[in-house]
Amino acid sequence: MADEGELPTFEGEGPIRYVPCWNLHKDEFVILKKRPCKIIETSSTGFPVDSSSKVHLVGVDFFTQEKYEDTFPATEIVEVPVVKREDYHLISIGDDGFVTLQSERGDLREDLKLPEGELGGNWCSELEKGEDILVTVQLAGELGQIIDIKVGSFEEIKEE
Repeated sequence: MADEGELPTFEGEGPIRYVPCWNLHKDEFVILKKRPCKIIETSSTGFPVDSSSKVHLVGVDFFTQEKYEDTFPATEIVEVPVVKREDYHLISIGDDGFVTLQSERGDLREDLKLPEGELGGNWCSELEKGEDILVTVQLAGELGQIIDIKVGSFEEIKEE
């Protein structure tokens, strides 16, 4: 696990797809400066078949919210992370803020920190009350971030 001040880069954490740069659009994902980003702006010069045309991408790292941008030849093939969401049952919250999560299959995950602010809330008291707490994690390869927390169980979510 990386130190708090050091962010892990997205290098081979797969799964990734390879897409021609000219085929990317706003709200899609791409790897910019070795970080998984959601594209917030695209612009291009010329036509994709023109060897001198360029595509400018601006994206926001979906873990840190930092803005990244880069310009590519339109025909360049770029890495696009396969982004997915998974639900976990919250087992415990450590003093350092890291959580122990259990998937529906029983796999444990202990590398994520409870978010600060409103989303992080005071889930310790809910956990102590014996509430079932479901955590949604957004994943790009092995990199993950908690994006939603709610009282409930896997069964209740399936019924919705």
